[in-house]
Amino acid sequence: MASWRLPCPRPGKTMLKIFFIVFSQICIGGVALLPLVPSKEIGEGFFKFMGALYLVLMGSALAAGVASTDHITSFGDFYSSWDGWELALAVVFTAFLAAYNLSVWFRLSALKGGLLGASVVLGGAGIVSSSMVYVTPNVPFGIALLPLNFIASTLLLGSATTGMLLGHWYLVSPSLSVAPLRRITLVLLVSLLAAGSLLALNLGLAGSRTLSDSGPTLLQALIGIAGYGMFFWLRALVGLLFPLVIAAMVLQTLKIKATQAATGLLYLAMVAAFAGEMLGRYLLLATSVPL
Repeated sequence: MASWRLPCPRPGKTMLKIFFIVFSQICIGGVALLPLVPSKEIGEGFFKFMGALYLVLMGSALAAGVASTDHITSFGDFYSSWDGWELALAVVFTAFLAAYNLSVWFRLSALKGGLLGASVVLGGAGIVSSSMVYVTPNVPFGIALLPLNFIASTLLLGSATTGMLLGHWYLVSPSLSVAPLRRITLVLLVSLLAAGSLLALNLGLAGSRTLSDSGPTLLQALIGIAGYGMFFWLRALVGLLFPLVIAAMVLQTLKIKATQAATGLLYLAMVAAFAGEMLGRYLLLATSVPL
């Protein structure tokens, strides 16, 4: 019987790969949600800060991704050491994001919208391409479920991060409408529901399969009989259920325009979502199942 395990790199390399996946999803998801914030109402300062922050984080993600590969000795090796279009699209997304930053700082209004739109499209293509790297024949419907899992994670991480940072903007602009923060929180809520549904679906499809020829089933390994129980429950409870409750609480606080309370809650949601997605990527590399 086929093994569920992927041929993972050394532990240090694995962590770098997880860092690349999660931080690139934070950046792409965060950039994709910027159009939900009205620039005329909030001012250019917010977009300058967010664009620069996501550019720095994306650069860090690329550095971690390159460091996770072996035997890079030439420019050709730099690309051939990655699967598919994963690196190429990440690099192009970063280039367009840098161009978008320049358009914001130099007030090039005619270019700003187009560059942001192109960044979102390229980022989305990069997320789908990245998910394809981990598709294996052992995962039922993986070619469809893995991209959906990566897209849900991208929106989850991006909405938690952008929402938390947007919440801080109300400290300097208390008259700002709560509508943008509500929209982003709704994205967070929907993406958490989608991620949780996909986790349950993937677990159900893969639960009866074994991790190795004579080993436990995946379901047994995840509920704690062997190996991955702690990681799975932390991913499910801390990474999905807890921020889901927090997102619902944020929507309630926004009804009374308690933006400071909402920001504090979104900070908790962001930390929990980040931890959950790191654990989810670890489980993906360990079992090849998108959880």
